[in-house]
Amino acid sequence: MEQTINYEQFKSITANREVHTGHVNKLVKAIGKKNLLHLNPILCNEKMEVIDGQHRLEAAKILKLPIWYNMDSNVSEDDIASINSNSKNWSQLDYINYYTIKKKPGFDKLSSFMSEYPLIKTSTILTLLSADGFRDSKALYNGQVNVMNYHIAVKVAETLKFFRNHFDFAYDSKFVLALDKLMSHPDYSFDKLKSQVEMQPRSLVRCIDKKQYLEMLLEIYNYRASSKRISF
Repeated sequence: MEQTINYEQFKSITANREVHTGHVNKLVKAIGKKNLLHLNPILCNEKMEVIDGQHRLEAAKILKLPIWYNMDSNVSEDDIASINSNSKNWSQLDYINYYTIKKKPGFDKLSSFMSEYPLIKTSTILTLLSADGFRDSKALYNGQVNVMNYHIAVKVAETLKFFRNHFDFAYDSKFVLALDKLMSHPDYSFDKLKSQVEMQPRSLVRCIDKKQYLEMLLEIYNYRASSKRISF
C-alpha cells in the first residue's frame, strides 16, 4: 500500500459509475472529522486506472490529503462490478450504467426504456420487461437482464401517460403492475378502458396493493358492460 498527493496520476474508467457530488461531500465531512483513508485504500491497476474508490479520491483532492492506494496488475475494468457487488457500494442504476457501457445483451433496451419513461421506478421496469414478470436482481448484478417483454412493457408505459391525466398515483408500482395484468387479458381493449375511465374518473382511488388496484380497474372496465366483461 502506498500514499501520494499526486492525484493527477490516477485515471478514470468510462465503465465505472458516475461520481456523485452528494456522496463526495458526505465523505469530505466524515474524513474531515477523522481521517481513516489509510484503512480503506483505493484500488487501481498498473495503468493507474481507478477500479474502486473514485469517490474517496475526489474527497482527498478536496481536502488536499494524501490518498492511499493499492496497485494490482491482475485487476481490470471487468472486475469493477464484481468488486462493488461484494462491497455493496453500487445501486441498480450503477450496474445498469456499467453493463450498458460494456454492451451486455439487453441492457441497451433497458437503458432506452428507462430514458423514455423516467417516471416508472427501475425495479418496476425490470419486472415489466421480464418475460416471467419476475425481477431477478442477482442476475442483473451478474450482467444478465430479461427484456423479452419489451414491446408489451412499452404499451403499458404509453397507457400510463393517459392515466397520469386522471390519477395522481398512476406511477405507483403496484398500480403499474395491476395495469400490466389487466392489459394481458386477451379481451382487453384500450379504447374501452379509456372510455370507461373518462366516464367515471372519480373511481380511480389509491389502493394498498396490486390486488386492490386490479379489482378497481376491473370494476371500472366492466362497469355497465353487458358483454366482453373480463376477469381473472
